[in-house]
Amino acid sequence: MIKSLDDLLKEVQGKKFGRLVVAKEEDPHTIAAVSDAIEKEIVEATMVGNPEEIKRVAKEHNVDPDKVEIIETAHALGIDMPKVALIAAVEKVSLKMAATTEAAIITKIV
Repeated sequence: MIKSLDDLLKEVQGKKFGRLVVAKEEDPHTIAAVSDAIEKEIVEATMVGNPEEIKRVAKEHNVDPDKVEIIETAHALGIDMPKVALIAAVEKVSLKMAATTEAAIITKIV
């Protein structure tokens, strides 16, 4: 039974990688967590956003930006109407979870 993060890490160590895609490039904690997961061989990672910003924040926090695949945002690539999917950990909107409220707002804008 998994009771701690260490137990979870032991469970997934050596198993086939999953692909992690992250779109919060300016957050140093996110970049550090992604880097840590790569070092522990849990995931292969892709970060979506401004490549220069991702690299800048990563370097400021002693994270090697070459560890992740970086994909530019659609608007930066000249795509005016990108097709996107909004994903949150739950289906209901909750004021306690910013991802759900942000997704709800975006769906009303479009």
